[in-house]
Amino acid sequence: MSLGSYNQAAWDTLASKEAILYQKVLELRSQMNALVPVCSFPAEILQHIFLWIRDDSQPESVLRISQVCVAWRTAAIAYRDLWTSIDARNQAFTSMFCQRSVTMPLCLHRKAIDGENVKWELEAIRKWSSHFSHIDVELGQHDMEKMCQYLNTLPWHGLSSLSLNLPPEWSPDNFNVTIDFSFNNHPPLDLRHISLSKVGPAAWVAMNAYRNLRTLSLNHLYDGPAFNPEPDPVPLPDMIEFLNTLENLPWLEKLQLIYAGPELLDRGSTMYPKLNRSVRLVYLRELCITTMAIDVAYLLAHLSLPASTHMFVQARMRDRPFSLHSFLPNAQSSTLPPLRKMFRIQVGLVVEHILRPGVLAYRREGHELHEGGHCVSLSESFDSRVYPAAGRSLLLEVGDVFCHSRLVEMKVLQGSHLWHEFTVDDWCAALSRLPHVADLEVECVDRSTVETYEYSIYDNDLETRQQDNAECILILLEALSRDLATSSMLLPALATFRLTGFHPDALEARAAASDVYDHPVDLVSRKVVVGPNPNPPYIYLAEPPSSPSSQPPPPPPLPPPARPPLSLPISVVLSLGPRDSQYADRASSKSLSGNVTGVGGFVQTTPLLAAPLGDGAHSPRGDGAHSPLNIYLAVCRGRSIT
Repeated sequence: MSLGSYNQAAWDTLASKEAILYQKVLELRSQMNALVPVCSFPAEILQHIFLWIRDDSQPESVLRISQVCVAWRTAAIAYRDLWTSIDARNQAFTSMFCQRSVTMPLCLHRKAIDGENVKWELEAIRKWSSHFSHIDVELGQHDMEKMCQYLNTLPWHGLSSLSLNLPPEWSPDNFNVTIDFSFNNHPPLDLRHISLSKVGPAAWVAMNAYRNLRTLSLNHLYDGPAFNPEPDPVPLPDMIEFLNTLENLPWLEKLQLIYAGPELLDRGSTMYPKLNRSVRLVYLRELCITTMAIDVAYLLAHLSLPASTHMFVQARMRDRPFSLHSFLPNAQSSTLPPLRKMFRIQVGLVVEHILRPGVLAYRREGHELHEGGHCVSLSESFDSRVYPAAGRSLLLEVGDVFCHSRLVEMKVLQGSHLWHEFTVDDWCAALSRLPHVADLEVECVDRSTVETYEYSIYDNDLETRQQDNAECILILLEALSRDLATSSMLLPALATFRLTGFHPDALEARAAASDVYDHPVDLVSRKVVVGPNPNPPYIYLAEPPSSPSSQPPPPPPLPPPARPPLSLPISVVLSLGPRDSQYADRASSKSLSGNVTGVGGFVQTTPLLAAPLGDGAHSPRGDGAHSPLNIYLAVCRGRSIT
């Protein structure tokens, strides 16, 4: 026996022993893994964990978790839903997922990532096309065109949801693509949801085949933000053709048109052409439109909507002053059914720290389809720079638009530098058509809270702004005291009036100097009954809300003392005093005519200044607790104003 042959025989002997030991190690590890709690989970729990991993990571993670241990592999392979999400990055990968899903409906998804060059093998899905129920892809121009070709040549009988998106505007593949929705004359009749972004129908008449459609979302079919005068890369239908499409979608529940929809009117248009036709969308729950104001009005004029429809409308005003009427139908805009059932309204929006003109309206039942739960949102698109006059024009038009609604609650937001725009006549004109308002809140949004484009124009010092804001409150109080031409009071149902964000020192100074004020408030003819009634007649003047960490928690409210009702023969009482209870004896009350009127025991020796009869239910914080800086105005109007 040679030395080489002896060494080889010894090596083979050792290798066989190693293989036996390795098998023993695997058996021992398997026994050890069985003792690990995570490996002893029921299959149902493991399957839920696997789904979370799949949805929050790359598709390869599904393969990894199926190779951890025997228990995990058994649970993963047996769970068909785990293998239904496919991104078609290679043939073997796609085939394995399709085979393991067996007959489960498949989902094709792909999201373009800037700078990523991942191979996209659509050929891998050819064999399985009829198994796909959802397609949600974001592709570059070349791959999207290829995808559209596959949609028009392969059978997609089970397709129920289709979402095609070109990359965002920052992507180098910034093109628009058309798709033939005929599906080679075999359209998927069960298609329920269509979402297109920069991808439009080549022929809109082909959309008429999808009568079971529930959701139609069209985005950026033309150059919306810039409104490029060049021809649109995606052919847009005229209004008649677009209405024909909607008319053939009787079950439509959601319609979203973001710089999309019918052919745009001429950019110089100030009026839209008349078209004696209206399409009823009886099941429409949500309508979202963003485009030029005149085009929004043109489309809304031809839609008949249910009163329960949630409306989200943004319109660009082409550098004109903001106007609700400009993007609502020329016919009395308040006849739009979704505007009739409103219960609460907010005038003015704060979006991404920018104060913008707009209206949010809510129904009593408080739907939650949109963020914030609003049922109607009418606002200007976010690229507008025309705001100073917008707040005033918006307030003046709210009454016209919502005059048929029984608005009970109303909140007005305005920048601290813009309140000087409002006059007594403005408030009278705005509020005279809202007779059912019982809760009115006016909030001064300070520049430290939001940013606006106009601060350089109204960059006056803080003291001047505070004085102007206090003067505006006196203007509003004067408006509330006026008798209308019909001999009725403005807002006859008013029960609660809240002031937020107005500086108390400036308001006190203005009230003290009101005897030389150009437009003194004359409310002497009215009376207020002050007593332990369930609706204490006070106006709240509260500081803007702040984070809990920046203020100590407010002290609990004291129980109201039992006092008999007291009738004061004055109209407005401004109760002011220092924060600390040790200075409560210095608290005083001033009427808007400048006369000092003491309120005696109605000023408690607590941080709750001049809040004699409240039980906390009407506190500006809304939680039954009073802020130590709350200041209350009692208005004599023969009714309860909080």
